[in-house]
Amino acid sequence: MQHLLTLYSSRYNLQTTTFYAWDLAGNSLAVYNLPSGGNIVQTDLSIFGLSRLGVYNRATAQGSYEITDHLGNVRAVIRKENNIPAIKSFADYYRFGELLPGTNSLNYLYAFQGQELDTETNIEAFQLRLWDGRIGKWLSPDPYGELIVLLAPNPKTPKQALKLINKALNAIEVKHADVNDRM
Repeated sequence: MQHLLTLYSSRYNLQTTTFYAWDLAGNSLAVYNLPSGGNIVQTDLSIFGLSRLGVYNRATAQGSYEITDHLGNVRAVIRKENNIPAIKSFADYYRFGELLPGTNSLNYLYAFQGQELDTETNIEAFQLRLWDGRIGKWLSPDPYGELIVLLAPNPKTPKQALKLINKALNAIEVKHADVNDRM
């Protein structure tokens, strides 16, 4: 599965197309860039343990390692310089994820809750929608939440809405099985 991000210049001319390679759990494994009129190039590879530990940059042939807190926020980035580990950037956050001014030097692809940070807008890009830490709100609706509204316009509890969704999905699966059985 791949995720596509397209960056535009101020005159809305296509500059770069960014492709992501994801694993089954939704972790970004690799990042590829396709410049306008150029060839596709692999730029970053994620370094994993139980979770993402850092990113290996192919152009510089260096790995950057993340120090995260209990929420997955990237607090510091460490990189080797002359075979000595050095803190390359660090970050502190307000309650909803905005970087504290004057106490940060975060120059890294991932930030609040380990999500990708768009450096032009300072907005975190979760997989299905965007989060603005300055106002503490999502900038787009939850695509799965729309499914709940369609199937249960006025649920008394979220549990009831999930039951309705499960019933609808089971009905679709049963209907699909009936069609296959007739063939």
